Amino acid sequence: MEILYYDTLESTQLWLIEQIKTHSLSAPICVVAKNQTNGIGSRANTWHTQREALTFSFALPLQQLPNDLPLHSSSLYFGYILKEILTNRGSLAWLKWPNDLYLDTHKIGGILTQKVQNTLICGIGINLKTNGDFAALEEHVHKEDIIEEMVKKNFSIYQWKQIFSKYRLEFHLNYSYSFHKGNEKIPIKEAILQEDGALLYRGEKLYNAR
Repeated sequence: MEILYYDTLESTQLWLIEQIKTHSLSAPICVVAKNQTNGIGSRANTWHTQREALTFSFALPLQQLPNDLPLHSSSLYFGYILKEILTNRGSLAWLKWPNDLYLDTHKIGGILTQKVQNTLICGIGINLKTNGDFAALEEHVHKEDIIEEMVKKNFSIYQWKQIFSKYRLEFHLNYSYSFHKGNEKIPIKEAILQEDGALLYRGEKLYNAR
């Protein structure tokens, strides 16, 4: 996969979405920014990325994804693969349902995905330096080539069933947290994790925290 590097972009994900929509770029492709000034966070909030951060987005043709991947759970899928990369480098980061990277009780990053035409775009941000209210990936974690290791994987061989079975074993880490359904705040431990990555709450399947 080709990787394009930029000093500053407002949002690697929004920029890449526009390039794919206008056919200026085609998948597979990755874009990396040293600084991101207007990143996208969970629940459509702005993700205020610190200057020292990993901020990148990549686009994949749908046919390069595993054939059992539920697209509505693609953030969970890519998030867990990224979490495993960090674990192998000595991090204790974990994936909070459905798309946030946490270290202990503090958010250090997130994963967002969006389908555009016949392409899936995944945006990732990880803070590398603690600043004010922002937590960061541990200093001892080897950070070189994280992006390259992530985007150059052959995702078609990482079946959803395989990834989900691992995530399900760690899902209990979510039990002290809640998610939002409209204006309602719901404890995650009151919901049931489903095989497709959704949460079942009072008979309704929920696929994100909005």
